[in-house]
Amino acid sequence: MPAGHMHANVGQQPTATTNALLAALTADSARALVDLARHPSGPFVQVSGIGGAAADIAPDATAYPHRDAQVLVTVTLFPPRSVHELAAVTAALWPYAIGSYPNFESHPSEATFARAFPDVTGARVREMALRYDPDGVLQRVAHQTAS
Repeated sequence: MPAGHMHANVGQQPTATTNALLAALTADSARALVDLARHPSGPFVQVSGIGGAAADIAPDATAYPHRDAQVLVTVTLFPPRSVHELAAVTAALWPYAIGSYPNFESHPSEATFARAFPDVTGARVREMALRYDPDGVLQRVAHQTAS
């Protein structure tokens, strides 16, 4: 969650969160999840079943092309851990990922954009951001345009 969106809840902390979409939970990806959960940085790991009717829509019909994903994994680090440790914590998971969901990225980057919006989908998202938000009000997408 970007700092600008935080509100005055007692105990709210800045976090570093990322996510991965998996086509399925396999023996190998489950082992990677267990290894991730055991990481010395103490990540908070959530595993959610997704899919269902989402797969009824064509992957190129919207900005969400990962319609065949069956599992969403979110990984969060709390202070004093930071986003700089996230790559090491999640490294074992990425070989099993088919993409990600941008709303579960606390520190969007060109790499997280590419995971969420690959290939033609990414080009469409960039074009729409430039057309409908030329001033960058929706900065998380608009500022990741071809620069």
